[in-house]
Amino acid sequence: MDTQDRDEMYRSREQVFSGEPNAVLVTEAAGLPPGQALDVGCGEGADALWLARRGWQVTAVDVSPTALRRAAAAPAPEGRVAWTRADVISTPPPAAAGTHHTRDAVLRAQRLR
Repeated sequence: MDTQDRDEMYRSREQVFSGEPNAVLVTEAAGLPPGQALDVGCGEGADALWLARRGWQVTAVDVSPTALRRAAAAPAPEGRVAWTRADVISTPPPAAAGTHHTRDAVLRAQRLR
């Protein structure tokens, strides 16, 4: 799925995903102390928002401007999520602020088919 197809998927529906964080993320990260996270393919932002509400600094990346607008419209703790439009297949992910490119968690990216 290329950038245009992915954005069209979001434009064609009012909501693509449930709005709830991934159950595996919740199970694995619930007990972790907050840190830096990179959410690649963040879509409408449920995972990034869940982490931010628990004190994490999140860089949330997606190729779809439509998905990122939806994600950024959701209530989030001030300054906890950096919504970033990028294609990480062709461009490396943005650096975590002040961390020399290290993060405490990287969320698994899924390729939609």
